[in-house]
Amino acid sequence: MVNEKVINNTNQFIPEDFIISALLSLNSHLDWHILFDLSEHEKTFIELVKDLGIEDKKLEYHIEKLLKNGIITHYYRNEFLNPNYSFYALSNLGRKIIENINRIVNFSDKQTELKKKTRV
Repeated sequence: MVNEKVINNTNQFIPEDFIISALLSLNSHLDWHILFDLSEHEKTFIELVKDLGIEDKKLEYHIEKLLKNGIITHYYRNEFLNPNYSFYALSNLGRKIIENINRIVNFSDKQTELKKKTRV
């Protein structure tokens, strides 16, 4: 299991072995869908089920894997008159993964635009 103090401290350097382990654990399109869904904002389990349109058990499996690898976090807070309302959110590592994926996509989009302009 990944050291949560390392993963959730936004000012701390994330060791390369944690990053490699995390990226290797993202071996399903559903893992990526969960990550991108949580990049919008924190969500409850029910919200994730609705957003992704999948069975509870399938989501549970992928959530546990992402939690184990420090890519997402799980916490409780008092909300909606329920003292144990549970949320999932991206960890610092999860946010870094999404930020870098977005940089790659943006870079690729800019290169495509540049190629189109130079052909004209």
